[in-house]
Amino acid sequence: ALVLDIEARLPKAEGAERRAALRALAMWCNLHGQWSRSLDLTAEALVNAEPRDEEVIGLVRRFWACLYVGDHNAASAAADRALREAGQADRPDLTIEALRVVAQGRAERGDFDGCLEAHKHALSLARRLGRVDRVAAQLAEICNAMLMADRAEDVPAQARETLRVAQAVGQRFATIMGRATELSARLQLGDSGLVDDSRAMYQEAIAAGWYVAAEGMRYTMCTALLREGLVDE
Repeated sequence: ALVLDIEARLPKAEGAERRAALRALAMWCNLHGQWSRSLDLTAEALVNAEPRDEEVIGLVRRFWACLYVGDHNAASAAADRALREAGQADRPDLTIEALRVVAQGRAERGDFDGCLEAHKHALSLARRLGRVDRVAAQLAEICNAMLMADRAEDVPAQARETLRVAQAVGQRFATIMGRATELSARLQLGDSGLVDDSRAMYQEAIAAGWYVAAEGMRYTMCTALLREGLVDE
């Protein structure tokens, strides 16, 4: 309903209001696989964007769209520019947002230790600012980065901390990601009997409309099925 409302108001919106609507729609498009449209939306949102706040958030939205359409050079450029703008503004809140995409860009290049380092930096800033919601999200990101860095043995403890914080503040996405990465780690460590849990995680992500995240969970579910010899499923 909110997206439909933004769509309805967009034709008459001007200036900062229009740019904010464009960024909001771009985020929705990124989550729902409409990446080409997100590229168009973020391109317009960045035209005449106010320095720092609008620019950094617009670049973050554009990073994901570029990444999902496979333009890794453009994605890296957007991430680097976002981090630079946030740093120049001395805005740790914006730096957290920029570090998240810098981390993802590093992961895409195979620099998993660099990815983990960026997420830990973002976590330290979130704690310094008292942003408990962002602390939960960063803990979940660190779980995923540990998996990519081939540190599955460290994930269960990290996931427990993620779930403790995320559930305390009602951060649903971090809760789901913490549980999902713990399942993935257990599979990597050779555990079995995880079919029902992994299927439930996948279905929960679909129900929430997090289709990109659901793709990763679908892989986990398929791995769990194969582990049990359930090839036909």
